[in-house]
Amino acid sequence: MNNENLKSFRTTEEARRNGRKGGINSGKSKRSRKALVSQLKIVVTQPVADPRIKERLIKDGFEATYGGMVLHGIVRKAGSNANMARLLFDLLGESPELKLKQKELRLKEKMMERDQAEAGVEGVTIVDDTNKVE
Repeated sequence: MNNENLKSFRTTEEARRNGRKGGINSGKSKRSRKALVSQLKIVVTQPVADPRIKERLIKDGFEATYGGMVLHGIVRKAGSNANMARLLFDLLGESPELKLKQKELRLKEKMMERDQAEAGVEGVTIVDDTNKVE
């Protein structure tokens, strides 16, 4: 990152004003993404209209919905397309990258536990009292 290109704010008020603008735009973006996901969830459950496609999906063991059609396409392409294969493994939770990250996390946790034990520090217990009735 080139710090010479960074522009600092002249006043606290200017920083506050620009931060507020960013927050408003971030909220708009989140609402838009949420609406899109909501619409996609509806679309993928809709039955396929084309009888030929519907027949092919059922024959190949997929649901005759638009979601089944997308999944069918991913599975068919996964044999010859590395990106589709990666997407398929990600959907299945079998992604090599995900497994590596999980393994790294477990290793870091073990190292922290070992360091705490060597230092004589007791582990931290996390208590979920958010649903606590008083």
